Amino acid sequence: MDHEIDENLRRVYSDVVAAPLPERFTELLDKLREQEREGCENPVEDKQ
Repeated sequence: MDHEIDENLRRVYSDVVAAPLPERFTELLDKLREQEREGCENPVEDKQ
């Protein structure tokens, strides 16, 4: 029974897994990575 469930889930979601990321999403990831790099280069001191 578990094997059948596993196979059905794989069949249903295989297209989703194989689909490329939308360009808008990859652009957002690039922007976040850039911000992260800039943050590492210019660390901000914690004010407590």
